[in-house]
Amino acid sequence: MTGRLPIASAIALLLIGCSAGTNAVCVRDGVATTCDVGAVCSSAGACVSPAQLQACAAIADGAACSFGATPGFCADGACVTTLDQCGDGVLALALGERCDCGTSALRAEPTAGCAGYNSNAPGASCRTDCTLARCGDGVVDPGEVCDDGNTLPGDGCAPDCRSQFAVMNVPTAANLMSAWALGTADVYVGGGGTLIHYDGIGWTSHSVPSGFLPTSEVATIWGDGANDLWIAGYFAASGAVARFDGSQWTAQAIPPTSVGALWGRGPDDLYVSGNGFTGTYLGHFDGASWTQIMLPAGCSNFISPLAGDATHVFVAGSSICVGTSSTQWTVFDAFPASSLLAANGHLYAVDAAAFIDYDLTGNTKTIYASPGVTRLTPAGSDHIIAVGGVGVAVFTISTGKWEFPVLPPNSGMYAAAANSTTDVFIVGEAGIILH
Repeated sequence: MTGRLPIASAIALLLIGCSAGTNAVCVRDGVATTCDVGAVCSSAGACVSPAQLQACAAIADGAACSFGATPGFCADGACVTTLDQCGDGVLALALGERCDCGTSALRAEPTAGCAGYNSNAPGASCRTDCTLARCGDGVVDPGEVCDDGNTLPGDGCAPDCRSQFAVMNVPTAANLMSAWALGTADVYVGGGGTLIHYDGIGWTSHSVPSGFLPTSEVATIWGDGANDLWIAGYFAASGAVARFDGSQWTAQAIPPTSVGALWGRGPDDLYVSGNGFTGTYLGHFDGASWTQIMLPAGCSNFISPLAGDATHVFVAGSSICVGTSSTQWTVFDAFPASSLLAANGHLYAVDAAAFIDYDLTGNTKTIYASPGVTRLTPAGSDHIIAVGGVGVAVFTISTGKWEFPVLPPNSGMYAAAANSTTDVFIVGEAGIILH
């Protein structure tokens, strides 16, 4: 007759060799341990007392138990109050463990049901601290595009670790075409007859007096502070440019123009470009009035992009032109850029065919492949964001390489604003704003 021994007989066998002062020697994962007098070996090779075995004789592992007056939980058929450590391959919920596949130092092989030992490698199911793999553990697992060690929004990795951007709630469904950041809690976005403002908590419609918003859309925004904000738009009549001084809006009378860009150094040195009903228009504001700038023939076709620094202003049409004053303008390069950005002694220009870095100090020109998107925006000192169509690309200046962040499902993306590389706003079709 064969069968399992009664519990009492099994315990008696474990006690053989432990009497008369003999110490049991338990072997756990190949490591031999000499137990105290009276202790026996558990099924896992740990030194335990007979009372600890008896307490879990009919109780499943993980359940509460007690031996004598000591409360504990069952592990490998013995009632214990603690386990050696995370990595021994025994799940101890009472110790805060959520998994334990073991380590090669403590186990000859992973715990049954585990694909491998505890690990912080991508794809491992149990981490080295005996927590389950999850979004927010700092490891980019399969299915995640980022994992920065938390689930906070707005820090460069979405709370679900599946995008570097999260979709924001906005009070409009209009197409959003322009964005400008004055600070982390001071961002403006414009679009089809609308202007909205972000205060660091949420978006609200910004009150602009009737008639001051461009009749079609807010196509461009520029400002150098909360008391000096400018907007302009497409296909609007005279007054397409409006200025906010911190308390009220005033319309700026320029020739009827479809304004595509604003750029300035301050409230008394602002440029606007676009295509008027009577031809190309490039205007300069000196703090009191607007003056039209006459461009060389090579730069007068369908101008829009504007960029500048302390000494130069650039505008692009059929070519890029540069000006050092309101009257001295010359052709800079025969490149029909769709967007311009001047920063740190460089001019960056892009169209569907190429992305060009002009070193204005060294007088050099480096040509890269176009990322397929346009509308350049700075993001910190070493990055440029390009937006357009359904894509977003990030150029790292120090490496000369483009990267393409993963985005939530979206429609057309039209513009961006950034306070830093981890505080970026992408705006687009039907009221979408990604942060």
